[in-house]
Amino acid sequence: MKEEALFALAYNTGLVLLIRLDPVSGMAVTQELKQDTLVPRFLSGIAGALRGKASDDLVAVSMVLHEIGLETYLFAVCQDGYLRMWSCSRAQLVAYTSLLSDGTEHGSTQGAQHHVIRKAICSKTSELLLGVFLCYESQSEFCIVKPVNESGTHHFQFIYTINADKADLVDFCLSPTEVWAVWISAQMETVVSRACITKEDGEGDTWHPVILEQPMESKLEITDPCLNPWRAYTNYIFHPGQFPIVIITKALSLFCRSTTLSDVNLSLSVLKDQVCVAVETEIRKEAKECELSDDEYLDLAESCWAKFYACCVHYHRAASKPVGLVLLRQTGLVLVKKHHFSLIRPMDALEHLFFTDPTKVFPEQFGQTLLLGDDPDVCADLIKIMGVLVDLEERLPEETKLAFNKELFHLSNPDEAMRDCVKEMVNSQSLETEFLDQFEESLLGLQDLHSGMMKLVEALTLDLNCPGRMEEEENSSQTSRLLLRVSHLYSSSLGISTVAQSLYQMAVVRFNICRNLLATLHLLLWLIETIDTRENLLATIHNRQSVVNAVKAILMPRIVILTQAYYVVMWVCETPTTYSIVDPSVQRLSLLNLSDMGMFRRPQFRTQTLLELFLLGPGSTHARGLLARLDLSDDQLPMWDHSLLQYVSSLGQLVWPITSNFLLPEFLLVAGQYTLIQEYVRQLQGWCEWNNGARSFLLGSSYLALGERHKACDLLLIAAGQAFKDNFLLSKVIQQGPEQEGQDVMVLYLLKVIRMFEQLGYRDCAIAVANEAIRKATPANDPNLSMLHSVVFEHHLHLGHYQEAYDAMIVNPDPVRRKVHLNMLVMTLLIHCKLDVLIKFSYEGLMSELEQMVEVRARRESVLTTKYYNFLYALHVNKENYRKASAVMFERGLRLGQETSGDLMALESQAKCYMSCVNCLRLVEPEHYAWIVRPVMESAGDSKVGYYFTAFI
Repeated sequence: MKEEALFALAYNTGLVLLIRLDPVSGMAVTQELKQDTLVPRFLSGIAGALRGKASDDLVAVSMVLHEIGLETYLFAVCQDGYLRMWSCSRAQLVAYTSLLSDGTEHGSTQGAQHHVIRKAICSKTSELLLGVFLCYESQSEFCIVKPVNESGTHHFQFIYTINADKADLVDFCLSPTEVWAVWISAQMETVVSRACITKEDGEGDTWHPVILEQPMESKLEITDPCLNPWRAYTNYIFHPGQFPIVIITKALSLFCRSTTLSDVNLSLSVLKDQVCVAVETEIRKEAKECELSDDEYLDLAESCWAKFYACCVHYHRAASKPVGLVLLRQTGLVLVKKHHFSLIRPMDALEHLFFTDPTKVFPEQFGQTLLLGDDPDVCADLIKIMGVLVDLEERLPEETKLAFNKELFHLSNPDEAMRDCVKEMVNSQSLETEFLDQFEESLLGLQDLHSGMMKLVEALTLDLNCPGRMEEEENSSQTSRLLLRVSHLYSSSLGISTVAQSLYQMAVVRFNICRNLLATLHLLLWLIETIDTRENLLATIHNRQSVVNAVKAILMPRIVILTQAYYVVMWVCETPTTYSIVDPSVQRLSLLNLSDMGMFRRPQFRTQTLLELFLLGPGSTHARGLLARLDLSDDQLPMWDHSLLQYVSSLGQLVWPITSNFLLPEFLLVAGQYTLIQEYVRQLQGWCEWNNGARSFLLGSSYLALGERHKACDLLLIAAGQAFKDNFLLSKVIQQGPEQEGQDVMVLYLLKVIRMFEQLGYRDCAIAVANEAIRKATPANDPNLSMLHSVVFEHHLHLGHYQEAYDAMIVNPDPVRRKVHLNMLVMTLLIHCKLDVLIKFSYEGLMSELEQMVEVRARRESVLTTKYYNFLYALHVNKENYRKASAVMFERGLRLGQETSGDLMALESQAKCYMSCVNCLRLVEPEHYAWIVRPVMESAGDSKVGYYFTAFI
């Protein structure tokens, strides 16, 4: 068949014009489609008049083209409610039928909207389905029909009819099983809903709403009194994903009353500065040089910021007006808006239970769902529990929810915080008696409260089916083949944003479930405690004490941990990243095995959340690695309804804090998010028992990068206690090699920490860590002990702590290192002319090495250099070794006579040396050999070899 482009144009006269465009030559051929199959074209108008049809009724108001076999057909719904089918090759009407149902009067007046037709193709059978929206004044409905060809005759087979919602249709799309529609309600709100078109579902005329994000409030409520208006509004307006840059730019032009649009290619930081300047200018203009108190200034600032925020909301609402729906085979449903679009994703089981009317949910719907499909009876109890939680969600005041979140931010125990909230609600009678009675009745209707609660707790646990240790078989050929299947999934910027937002939405729902579950348990305990003081349906429970014990000992602790964990996950999903001002060289990550985590791209014109930055780095790779291990076929992987939730769940396992997996915090260190690392560790403080050592190391490293070395030292030493059992410290920090087999793990860790401090020049901290390592090391057989003493010596020596350096040298068990350090100590003190310090040391067992060392240096230097001979003389006199002292002075005097020109100054120095020599010899006891050996110079050719003692005098 010849390839060509087909266009169909419908005129208000009832004429349908088919245009054929040749893709090569660009020539267009037009052809008029016939309106009737039996009447000749020149009599078609008369035929219509004889039937009493007005010409407007034949106007096609919506059309679709579809190819069946080798023929292309045009389907059009006309104003009279008829569906017509034309053959494009023959330009002839081949079938038509009326779509009006029996309850609709024939010829009813069309409503305010036109009829609309859409098509769908079944992927398995390739059958064509047509969905038609009919709008009349009396009612509106959707008709689902299927074109059928029997023995060359075309006709339409009716499949289903669905009554439409009482709202204005914007657009709809059709799938083989469902109708999706977007509406504008009477309150001017956007509504998206779906309805099944298969009779076996038993849900005829039932529209199920799609959960959309709540529209933006016109006024921003500042819930934190510690935030000033500038901080509160900028945090919200410039939060990732809140307002597009183009919206903020338009709002800025409107706020400044400018007729020209600001540059939309500005970076976010520059745009933020311009907004702050514009609002500050408006504040000064409103103040009019008046003296304002602090409160008055804050009120004025909030008013001006509220004006700018209102401008942003105005343009955002205009840009968010829905214009259509698109149903894509892989991505799913896309809600097209005026200036952007929204992706509609499937919900997981818990989200479905949270947002759906509990009376319309049945255990049979979760037969194939993991965990929920194990036991229908337990699933039925779980559904009833979720019904209680949903009811409680509607009754919990917003103030209570905000207060609970604030308590979690301040690290309060969720159990105690919710107990106070429930007590306050009970005392203030915020919960009606009717609700309490219904609450008791719902709990009494459960077959097994404990099993239902435990199943819900199990479903809320993200890492339930993931091993505690993420075993990534990087070098496995099987793993490489699996990763090739999924390497392209959700890798674009849109895919990353979608996945990150999906995880955030799931975390919010699960956090709300955990919070409401805590409230439910505390309300249950309160009802049991007040059985004797009020009428209570729970009085029929015979084992009340066992229920109380199970709640307090088993359920409550697990739910508390889950609540805190999801609070941290929400924080990771919504916290914006910071741009590190620290030089990357300060990170010194070459010491750690983190090189594979540093490669990630970072957009310049958009701020990311921590989760998005993690996905730009190693997060997406590891999440795909988990996804590749799931039992998904190659056909299912590209489909969002099959793979998106699995991918989001895999990502959730990577950021789940109550597991030994430490991938996210490790990446934050590589990405330079030091201040956010501190907040992340603070969020887990006091309750998370996983990765304590790794978190201390992480926090210490962040303080080290920010220059707070003493805090870093304390934390890195705390982490040493976990070095022998922490996976992160063992694999990424210590990296114990074969040559280090059998060595103390803690000492190896402290050696790595010492190098971190050394590379940054923090010698005092390196000394502290080395001393700690010496205390932890085994004196008998630790091969690193001499190295640790050397570290202490060298840094003390560099800092000028000569006594401490000497002490470290003396206790060093390695004699070779002692000699080397002695040389360093002596040379350093001589260079700095610290002879008094050098003399007072005792040099236990090192005196001969010291003498030899200084003598060699003295003989190599010019004889006019006095400090070496003076030191030796003073050393021997101080030790009362007068014979050696006299020998030193005699040698110097002898060299002065041989190596100088005999000037007066040299002769005076020589005389002094000889007098000192004689004085020392006179102090020697006669029985102790009051004489010395005369040194003689040995020459080899013209070069001096040195002095040695060869004769007596």
